[in-house]
Amino acid sequence: MTDSTLHFALGMLTGMILFIHPVIRNKIAGRKLAPAFKTWLIMSYCLAVFAIIPNILRRIGVPDTICNGWWMNVFLLHPLINGLKNGGMVIGRIGIITCFTIQYILLLTAIRLQLHRQPAHNQP
Repeated sequence: MTDSTLHFALGMLTGMILFIHPVIRNKIAGRKLAPAFKTWLIMSYCLAVFAIIPNILRRIGVPDTICNGWWMNVFLLHPLINGLKNGGMVIGRIGIITCFTIQYILLLTAIRLQLHRQPAHNQP
């Protein structure tokens, strides 16, 4: 069985990829990036949690026959990934750290670009 950290990392990566388009669109159009970044971050975390719902259900006592059923593939192919990869704790942790780092760097870059775009005000 695959560790929940790998499912979380895959969900987070999927969310980052699926919801980055509004951030890029706002940057190209010169609009504010904060609302798009907020949506991007929240949706990537929500999709990460969504990906580990079968793990959460298993933890609270739902039988494995339910948690490993084909219908759980709706949670970002959870049983399929379980069948392909055993373990994955280290890879999952590296994936989570990488996703957090990418998000942080992009957010800091957007803040820096916004600060340099604003005209400097000289006060007497």
